[in-house]
Amino acid sequence: MSPANAIKDHIRDWCQGTETGDFVSKAVILDEVKYGVPKGMCFSMPVECKDFDFSVIDFPIDQFTKDKINRSIEEISKELASVGFKL
Repeated sequence: MSPANAIKDHIRDWCQGTETGDFVSKAVILDEVKYGVPKGMCFSMPVECKDFDFSVIDFPIDQFTKDKINRSIEEISKELASVGFKL
């Protein structure tokens, strides 16, 4: 039921939007660099949803979080390279 609940929540946020000042995490393919994540990489980002669209939220992050993001980018990049995909 957990995957079904996640899908329900995703569709609800997409259709109804998020409350003003609130955000949710969504896996998105970026069309620009955000938080050090390269353009074109699918990555979980904090987003606001409105009118069946989303925008990535910009807010300051600490060094611990930057290090975790960079480690994830490295792992994803290695996985992509192993199947011959380059960003």
